[in-house]
Amino acid sequence: RMDMLCLRDGRLLFANTFDSDTAANGLYYLLGTWQALGLSQEDDVLTLVGRSSCKRELAAKASRFVRRVVEPNPAELFHTTELARLAAVPFDVQTLVNG
Repeated sequence: RMDMLCLRDGRLLFANTFDSDTAANGLYYLLGTWQALGLSQEDDVLTLVGRSSCKRELAAKASRFVRRVVEPNPAELFHTTELARLAAVPFDVQTLVNG
């Protein structure tokens, strides 16, 4: 499963969940949504978070189409909290606690 969110200036533009068992399927949904939302391949940023077994492959494939693909490290973003040191705490929970 892949949850996709698009935010602009702190406002939610798009939210949906897709069944995706491979990086190729995820890329298909991602690029279709990217195009439908009119996002720029040069200027907009694709941020990948989560624990998918195909996340690295998806990032590699997506970087052929989107210039700025980032995979933030919670320990670097939330370094001032104890939660950042715990790999078991998902990124979204850390964002809620530290946001």
